Amino acid sequence: MCVELGEETQSMTLYSEPQFFWSTDPQSSVSLKIIPNRTQHFTSKSLSLSCEEKRNSTRWRLKRYREKAVESECGSNWGSIAGSTCTIRSTSEKDSGVYWCESGSGEYSNAVNITVEVGPLILESLAYPKTEGDCDSTLYKYISGNK
Repeated sequence: MCVELGEETQSMTLYSEPQFFWSTDPQSSVSLKIIPNRTQHFTSKSLSLSCEEKRNSTRWRLKRYREKAVESECGSNWGSIAGSTCTIRSTSEKDSGVYWCESGSGEYSNAVNITVEVGPLILESLAYPKTEGDCDSTLYKYISGNK
């Protein structure tokens, strides 16, 4: 948003805060896979993310955007990497963010906004669409006590 005020000799421009925007090629050679397949997760649970190649490509790195900054790739200061899979062994609210795969040549995968909640209730919203013929339902997951 830009606003200009004033006459010939006076003017003022106000700018809004920058916003995170994502754009990717729908024919990207990689896609981000999340296990379990949902965008909301409970704390203290395991979460696996992997970059699945559709065709031969350069090395892919999993990254995340959190709290107004792009963080380094998985394995540097968050998560542990084994092959093409990044695992967050015990999720916390600070693991909420936008995750994607990125190549050294500047290609990007789809991005997924993941939210980690203390609970007791989360919406089981799929991270990526179901395939034709799959059941379509909205589920809620509930956790009580220390389970």
